[in-house]
Amino acid sequence: MISCVTGALIGIALIFFMASIAWGYAFSLAVCLTIFGYAFAHHLFPTLSGGFSCGLLSGLNAGLNMFILSLFGPVGLVLAVFIGTTNFLVIFQPVSTNSRYQSLLGWSNWLMPMSWLVNSLGLLFLLLSVAGHILFGRKAFFRLQGFKLHLKTGMFAIRGGWIANLNTYHTAFNMGNFAFVDCQSCDRRTGQPIWHLDHEAGHTLNLGAYGFIFHFTGFIHEVAFGAGAHALAERFAESNVPGTLRPFLSIWQDSKEGH
Repeated sequence: MISCVTGALIGIALIFFMASIAWGYAFSLAVCLTIFGYAFAHHLFPTLSGGFSCGLLSGLNAGLNMFILSLFGPVGLVLAVFIGTTNFLVIFQPVSTNSRYQSLLGWSNWLMPMSWLVNSLGLLFLLLSVAGHILFGRKAFFRLQGFKLHLKTGMFAIRGGWIANLNTYHTAFNMGNFAFVDCQSCDRRTGQPIWHLDHEAGHTLNLGAYGFIFHFTGFIHEVAFGAGAHALAERFAESNVPGTLRPFLSIWQDSKEGH
């Protein structure tokens, strides 16, 4: 735990120090450190070095959120303190595994500058999916099949539509507070539709905790580098699925509840 706290404090301090010199340098530093921190956490978690890396990732995200929000005057300063505290608390497992905290973190994505890019793209994908359904809904590839809200984290999921169906893995993908489920994602034994809500909501929590740099790094690691379900971002998201938790994963569910 000390290593996580140390990493988070260093991340916040680095961002504010570099931002005082030049905003561009601060962001570039955050990108580089997030990529390296992600790599170390992937290979070393849950060792001491891995814990430090996870703390650093949350600290960098907290620092960037706080700095950007502080530029918006008195209201921004209040939000900066609130969001920064919310980001920082994720390093404490009794907090990160708490259902109420997860609700706060998931819904707070809308207030976090480091989540806006992913959420904006998610909203765009939703609108494009609805437009495709309206214009070409007679074709199965464009047809929307349903909607669900993961109330705890504020994630809105749609099943079907041309954006979701572009996913050749026939599962689902997450864009912050939006999830897109392929219409062919079904249980192989029963044929019943699978929504992957808990796993995709885990990505929503990941975004709130670690920001969009982590989100896209995880995507590249999973797809371009072929890590698949073994990618760090995927393992963190999967830890939000009850009953499938592995002992070394305890980000969003208590490890004692795993199998």
